Amino acid sequence: MTGSSDRVWESYYLLRSIRCVAYSHASQQVLFAGSRSIYNRNLFETRKPEGVLLSLEPQQIHVHPANPSVVILEVKHLDRQVQVYDLRRSSFNARPSLEFGHRESRRHAGQHTKRGEEVQFTKGHIDGERSLFARGYYGDGTVHLWDYRNIKKELKQFERQREPVTHTVVSGDTLIAYGGYHVTFWKRA
Repeated sequence: MTGSSDRVWESYYLLRSIRCVAYSHASQQVLFAGSRSIYNRNLFETRKPEGVLLSLEPQQIHVHPANPSVVILEVKHLDRQVQVYDLRRSSFNARPSLEFGHRESRRHAGQHTKRGEEVQFTKGHIDGERSLFARGYYGDGTVHLWDYRNIKKELKQFERQREPVTHTVVSGDTLIAYGGYHVTFWKRA
């Protein structure tokens, strides 16, 4: 139930449906993306945000909790599903500062559920206290962990859980992945 003082603050009609949203309390920024466009809206500005056209379609947006200038996009790409932008250096108009990811084997590349439905997304997670990013892969059920200060080699690959991975969380030395009817917990050594 809402109070009588509740009202719509702002509403925009965009040419593309919104697929993902992220909010940074520290910077009062809301980022949202649809199709291949990303919008960055400061809550204290009154103008409608203009979209920036990206080369790849964002699936998820992450804002670093301690440094809101660092934005991570998960995109549809065969090899580089994770793109890191440092908005202090450049905007979304430029190439990302970092790109990394994992290519699933050909037999897993289709990304469909057991009932034949196409998977819409998988979601990774940023550890704000460390420079870690973890992402699960639906098709092969693995979880990959990177220190994005040095992306040449991933830190670790965690082996398959019983179901494909749709969401991953990393916090300290604990890694959690879920998908289907299973939740798997790993302790990093």
